[in-house]
Amino acid sequence: DVACHTDDAGEFKIADIPADLAAVNAVHPDFAPGAALPSDNLTIVLRKAPRLTISVTEGGVPVPEARYQIALGSEARARYDAVGQTDSKGQAQINDLPPGWVSISAYNPAIRGREIKKSLHLQPDSDNTALFEFGPATASLEGIVTWQGAPIGPTTVVLWIPVADGIEEFRAPTTPDGGYWFDNLPAGAAHLRLWSDEYPNPRPDAYREITLTSEMKSRLDIALVGGSRIEGRFNGFDASQTLIALVCVGHHTLEDATAEMNVGEGAFPPMVRFATADENGTYAIENLEPGEYTIIAQARP
Repeated sequence: DVACHTDDAGEFKIADIPADLAAVNAVHPDFAPGAALPSDNLTIVLRKAPRLTISVTEGGVPVPEARYQIALGSEARARYDAVGQTDSKGQAQINDLPPGWVSISAYNPAIRGREIKKSLHLQPDSDNTALFEFGPATASLEGIVTWQGAPIGPTTVVLWIPVADGIEEFRAPTTPDGGYWFDNLPAGAAHLRLWSDEYPNPRPDAYREITLTSEMKSRLDIALVGGSRIEGRFNGFDASQTLIALVCVGHHTLEDATAEMNVGEGAFPPMVRFATADENGTYAIENLEPGEYTIIAQARP
C-alpha cells in the first residue's frame, strides 16, 4: 500500500504508482470514506457520513451486549463491514459508514438463534435509527418432511417471520426421520422454506405459510412430490440478450413481485427457481411442487 496526506488545498501527489494498484481511497475523520480508480489526474469526492443508531429491545426492554453486523449493500453477505455490541442501554452508534444501502443483522444474546435482519438506505449527513424489537418467545413449531412418501435426506428448514421493516430468521436441520422443530419463536405469521442437496436434480423447492400461536406447539408436516413442469417461449427478443424466466410462488402482479424480490433474502413472494432460455427463446423449469406460480420474464444485455 502507498499512503500520503493532502495539502491545504486538498491536493495530493503519489509518485511511482504500482502497476497493480486497484483503487485510491481517501479517509477523513469528518467524512465518509471515498474511493476512485487510479488515473493521472483523479478527484475523490468525500461526503458527510450518515449517523446510524442501532437500538435492540425485547418486549420494550433494552438488550445490552446484543451483537450486530453491518454489510454495505441491500443484501447480507459473508463478509461484514462493521461488527459490534450494544451498550448498557441496548444501543450502538456508528458514524463512519458511507452513504447508501446497508444490511443490518442484530442477535439477541439471551436466546440463541434469534436474529433480525433489516435493510436501510443511508443519506449523506443524516440521522438514522434501526430499531430491532424481539417479541416474546412463546411459540414453537415441529413437523416432518417427506419426499415422495419417504423421510427426506439432510435438509435445512428456514423460518422467516416478518417484523417491522425486516425479518426474523430461524434455521433448523432435519433429523434422519425427516423431523424438525423450532423453540423460542414469536407468535404470528411465518414463512417456511426448505433447502437440500439430497433432492433429485433439478431439486424441488417448498414454501409454506403458517400462523404460530402463543403458548402452543404448532405442527406443519410437508409432503414433497415434485414432478410439475413449466415451459414457455420468449417472443420478439433481441438475439444479443440473455433471456431469464423467474418463478415465484403464488399469484402476484409484476409490480408486487419485482418490488418484493428486490428487497433481498427473506423477501416475499420468494423466487423459487429460474431458467435461461436457449437460442430459440424456449425455457423449461422441471420438478416443481404442484401449485400456483408467477413467471417473470427478464431480458438482460
